[in-house]
Amino acid sequence: MKKYEEVMEEIKVTDAMRSRILANLQEIPLEQMEDVTDLRKRREVHEARKPQSERKMLRNTWKKGLAAVACLMIAAFGIASFTDVFTQQPSGPEVLIPGPVITQTASAEELAEEVGFPVEELTELPFTPAEIVYCAWDQQLAEITYTGETEEQVLVFRKSRGEDDNSGDFNLYEEETTLHTDGGFKAEAKGNEGRIGLILWQQDGFSYSISCTKGMTKEDAARLVDETNLQN
Repeated sequence: MKKYEEVMEEIKVTDAMRSRILANLQEIPLEQMEDVTDLRKRREVHEARKPQSERKMLRNTWKKGLAAVACLMIAAFGIASFTDVFTQQPSGPEVLIPGPVITQTASAEELAEEVGFPVEELTELPFTPAEIVYCAWDQQLAEITYTGETEEQVLVFRKSRGEDDNSGDFNLYEEETTLHTDGGFKAEAKGNEGRIGLILWQQDGFSYSISCTKGMTKEDAARLVDETNLQN
């Protein structure tokens, strides 16, 4: 019974639900309501003739019965409201959103042809790359992924038109600062414990981002920004 009461306390009946239930109750034939009333009277008379311990047991059984009836009424009359409250399913037909078209190329030159703008190649990396992968996203975003000897050594360079953040990096960083480079450029740098994990900047109508799994020093980050911008 305690579990039932805890569950019932969590159920919230809105005004709309209450109106719907009452409206449906008004449609129940009067003779059926009278049958319920007579049944309750017979129960009270029958219970009065029982010993106290047995009357307590019958009261608990009656409460459980009423609970079951209430649940059935809610299921019958308020199911639409409860569906909205507990499942929050969107209405209308399901819409399938296609994923991006990713095209892999063999070089930065081929990647530039795929996206329609110049794509810079990075060489001032904080590690020696063992693998380089070139990808075009929907022919709009250029991405070069540099992977080192270990899984922690991964650096992703992205370039696209506009000024939006194109990094796809949703990590939470404790430190944010403005990075000033020797070449006179500025970039937004984010990281943890003094190491930079993400660099963001805009230049000549393009948005750039560099994310590094292991993180890098401010000096390494500044060199990458200078190298990219000086190639333009």
